[in-house]
Amino acid sequence: MKFDEMTLGRFRDVEEVEIETMTAHGTPRRTIIWIVADDQDAYVRSVRGDRGRWYRDVVARPAAALLPDGDRIEVQAHAAVDDASIELVSRLLRDKYGSASRASTESMLLPETLHTTLRLEPR
Repeated sequence: MKFDEMTLGRFRDVEEVEIETMTAHGTPRRTIIWIVADDQDAYVRSVRGDRGRWYRDVVARPAAALLPDGDRIEVQAHAAVDDASIELVSRLLRDKYGSASRASTESMLLPETLHTTLRLEPR
């Protein structure tokens, strides 16, 4: 499944989004993250690499929800660690956040974060 163009446009426009994941005990947990999108897919990456709690939660239980501007969008996360996806997401992150948040953007491009790239699909 793919997101519709309006949803992808929202993801391209929003600066930050809350992601809601589930803990091992079934408790919801919310974290503010960055999101990028091209014309077909939406992506996220953990700035803390494997140490990111939300990332560990969503890897263990790929069903999650995004909460842009208070709306709820149910998503399913999939690893996107092929070279083409990693390059695409790195470029999208630079384009969207690079000029306003240079140091944080550079943190998202470190080798230890690249393998945490996830493609999101609607559920």
